[in-house]
Amino acid sequence: MSKPSNPYIFGDAKLDRQRLETQSRLIARYVRARARAFGGDEVHRILDVGCGEGQLGFALQDVYVGAELVGIDRDPHAIETARQRAEREFRTAHFVAGDVHQTLPDGPFDLVFMCLLLMHTQQPAAVLAQAYSVMRPGATLWIIDATEAMGGSGADNDGARLFALFFQTLERIGSHPHIMSELPTLLQATGFTDYTYHDGEQDNPFASSNLAERTQVNAAGLGAIYNACMALAKVNAVPLAQIDRMFASLANTMVLNPNIPLARVLGVVTVKKPGLSCIVLFAVQPSAPL
Repeated sequence: MSKPSNPYIFGDAKLDRQRLETQSRLIARYVRARARAFGGDEVHRILDVGCGEGQLGFALQDVYVGAELVGIDRDPHAIETARQRAEREFRTAHFVAGDVHQTLPDGPFDLVFMCLLLMHTQQPAAVLAQAYSVMRPGATLWIIDATEAMGGSGADNDGARLFALFFQTLERIGSHPHIMSELPTLLQATGFTDYTYHDGEQDNPFASSNLAERTQVNAAGLGAIYNACMALAKVNAVPLAQIDRMFASLANTMVLNPNIPLARVLGVVTVKKPGLSCIVLFAVQPSAPL
């Protein structure tokens, strides 16, 4: 099977961008709150790798007022949207469409940011190597990504089986849904050292006591699955009607249990690059369907 031109987008790109907008809005508040703790105070150039429409890069720029923002993404429509917003808001920001496996914009950068990118890339080692090459001495790489626990806890129900198919589809199209377990080796091979994993379930981008926001988190996660249903059926040779039934079961579970988040951050990883500051990684983990 041929690989999609953009493995992050399943099916209808417009629908998926609407989902990503919701997801980014929820994470942006967290990014603003944690930026100085993770990136430090001396940030003058920011690179957002897999920037989408630029929402999270702009959130970083809100903290580091006056810093230059550079973003890169494979989706030219998202890049154009980011450019238009930057122009409207008179931001010092530049966005380019490109393949992050092959090249990144010229550095040096003080802060390199990746959000839910590496699990969807076909060559994460190449992306990390590119990031390493454009970081200045003392720069920070900040990664938010998913854990393999996204696939559920092995429960025997339609929701769990649907998550398993979702991960299996990602693997078959060349993505890396188990990226968190791969990262220690990848980071060490790139030159980073002192890899440490920390539990931090209460400290996560999706944490909220607001029911409406928790509902938005659920909707964003369900949107990812819904938009992938056609691909799940095709890649795994499963009847679409069966996929639809699994999705309906999962959606009903989330509607009947709005207080159960579909996604939560499970932990933190820090590693040091010789001569550079810490890399901080947050692992996004949807809870197992009931």
